[in-house]
Amino acid sequence: MFEEYRFFLKKRGLKASTVNSNLCWLSRLMFRAVSKRIIRCNPFENTKYEKEEKKIRFLQKSDVMKLMAMKMNDKEAELARLMFVFSCFTGLAISDMENLEYKHIQTTADGQMYIRKERQKTKVEFIVPLHPIAKTIIEQQRQLKAVKEEGNNTDMDNRFIFQPYCSRSVLAAKLSIVGKACGIKQRLSYHMARHTFGTMCLSAGIPIESIAKMMGHAS
Repeated sequence: MFEEYRFFLKKRGLKASTVNSNLCWLSRLMFRAVSKRIIRCNPFENTKYEKEEKKIRFLQKSDVMKLMAMKMNDKEAELARLMFVFSCFTGLAISDMENLEYKHIQTTADGQMYIRKERQKTKVEFIVPLHPIAKTIIEQQRQLKAVKEEGNNTDMDNRFIFQPYCSRSVLAAKLSIVGKACGIKQRLSYHMARHTFGTMCLSAGIPIESIAKMMGHAS
């Protein structure tokens, strides 16, 4: 029955992830029947699911250049664009950018600036050198906040770089608008920016182990 149901779903042209999701719910239904003592055991307990080949989405350098050249008049769209470009050159996930503070920007003895922070998702510490483009974005945000808070005695080193920011759903919607404005066919996402960073690092000849550490991967 399990295999026949799989075949039925495939004939409908469903993706592997959707097929697996439906099969998973069928198995959960059997587990519920066991818990209700309707049946003795789950007949599908040891069945295997299909592996889904996920295609990694990233931007070419030419598309990144388009994003860098475009400036949006809408404040929220401009913030979405800046955060995407920042992620392309730092590898930070959206949650890490939301919680990025000026105190996370540190400087070595020879003057090299870098970001040192724990990933929000895995709590794994990462250290990534600050690219000049990322540095420029941080300075722009600092100047913008300085103008807004002129006359207030606030400690800038304890402030979030990309705050105040709008919700993620608004950022995602605005990012889609930015992509269309730049003529980019792919739908933009902040995870794509993270993949773009990793891809550009590989193209530059940086060892994958070093990239993993910069991106805060546990392994």
